[in-house]
Amino acid sequence: MTNRRPVDRSEGEKVGVDAVGHVDGPDSARLVEYLGAHYGPGHQRAFELCRQSLGDSRDLVHLAQYTAGVGDFTVDRIDGSGDGGPSEGTLDDYRSAGRNLVHDMADLDEELQQVQSGDLIRLVVHADQAALFGFSVLRNRFLVGLAHTPPPGVEPCPAPRVPAIRAADIEVSALANRLRAVVSQRPTDYGGWLWLSERDLVEPAALAAPSNSPGNPPTEVRDPDLAEDDEDVQHRIARCRDALDVEDLHFAAVCRYGAVSFSVDVLGDDRLSPFFDSITVAQRRRFYRDFGARIESRLRGLLRSVYPVVGRRLARAVFDVEQGALYCYPIRPGEFLLGVTLDQNRVGSADDKVARLARDLGD
Repeated sequence: MTNRRPVDRSEGEKVGVDAVGHVDGPDSARLVEYLGAHYGPGHQRAFELCRQSLGDSRDLVHLAQYTAGVGDFTVDRIDGSGDGGPSEGTLDDYRSAGRNLVHDMADLDEELQQVQSGDLIRLVVHADQAALFGFSVLRNRFLVGLAHTPPPGVEPCPAPRVPAIRAADIEVSALANRLRAVVSQRPTDYGGWLWLSERDLVEPAALAAPSNSPGNPPTEVRDPDLAEDDEDVQHRIARCRDALDVEDLHFAAVCRYGAVSFSVDVLGDDRLSPFFDSITVAQRRRFYRDFGARIESRLRGLLRSVYPVVGRRLARAVFDVEQGALYCYPIRPGEFLLGVTLDQNRVGSADDKVARLARDLGD
């Protein structure tokens, strides 16, 4: 990505194709645009869609497209009210974080392929200062968006329900599908938002909950060093068991300092058998427990590559694959909750449930 200064077209100044002007956004915001040295006619439509989306948004401050890890273009929104906008150094941080996120997505996608749930299509790193979103638009083509985290209100809002972050997530998901449509690709259900937007068009019977017939009991696996009679441990395990539901949340594990303290799941429920046509329940459970054992180092690595723009205190990380998602939430220092859904339609509701469970476990 080139690093020339932003140029304001309203001043009538033009400097090559690597830096171009501004357009008005909400509340007189200014859009600063950077084009890669390789930018050509093939990028024009995607660039125009990103510029339009950022100009219309009240929550997004940065959009960028990357192909094979190389930045095609970025668009940044600067508050037009005065001196409060980001500096050129901050815009460099945005671009650097975007590149790092794209590389992280490629590495994580390779790892997540083992569990036979499809490609990693969406990655969310949500911390105290901002949320960074990464979307796989096409093979080796990624869309990155950034929205600032507003100050907490009097009544703290669960991370997935922070209005500005939720709105930005939905906006970038829709934009990613518009970019896919440019090259005649069908929509991808990023975050389950597509299903939620279309559910009113579906016959009510098709939205019915799974059968209420008794399923297989949840499976519990605990660290052998945990005391059997520890009331706090028993209480926390019970909280996780109560949160599980064959309809949305299928696996929950509490992970502490590189080990899984315990996990509970309904992966063996017969109603979930369609998700196991190419992997066994035991293999999937083992993968999630191994993933959880490495969760602290994995999240530390993710934050290290993007902390200049999102902050150092993680609120949540979401690894959204074609069939479901994995969620990582901090509970206490050195302790995290890993939640999993296998159902792409329930990615949003499962995220809400894991957020509530993490808060309950931290009390």
